Amino acid sequence: MTLKAWDIRAGFLSPAIVNRRCCLPIYDGHNLIYSTIRWDAGVTCIQSHPFDPNQIAVGRYALPLSVKLFIQLETRSYDETVRIFDPRNLLRPVSGLSVGGGVWRVKWCPQPERKTDLLVACMHDGFKVTRISDAGSENKIIQEFREHESLAYGVDWCHAKAKRNGKSLVGSCSFYDHKLHIWSG
Repeated sequence: MTLKAWDIRAGFLSPAIVNRRCCLPIYDGHNLIYSTIRWDAGVTCIQSHPFDPNQIAVGRYALPLSVKLFIQLETRSYDETVRIFDPRNLLRPVSGLSVGGGVWRVKWCPQPERKTDLLVACMHDGFKVTRISDAGSENKIIQEFREHESLAYGVDWCHAKAKRNGKSLVGSCSFYDHKLHIWSG
């Protein structure tokens, strides 16, 4: 797989950026170390940040090595990491967070006071509310929702003002059982 980006000011004849490899930042407690991995997965979702033009959240869908391997390791055949990119340098992510399960959807919180919160639909591992720090080393999962009985598919924030406890309503849906849940996240 290849990540390509075009600058609309220059036209669409050739991409401004071509990235066949992705550098994954790993925080070892003291330093950020960049580990090069191949883009062996299709991108399932991209969402630009509503308040910070220099952050883009990306989720990926990994291709199985073979159908047999896919059947044996279905829940591990998807990339389980949300990566945050700065559009000024798409050659390496700024940070990442392993969320368990393949990342199918990502949604930044529309509330300015919760601008670091990101919803993630994690296919075989439910739904997560994550907090993405500016430094990247403190990214974390702050809440999980696991009441669906099948593939975590879609998720979105309610755009109304957050409740008194600082939480917002969230709508999540699952694929095979066709269920919609409304919960506080």
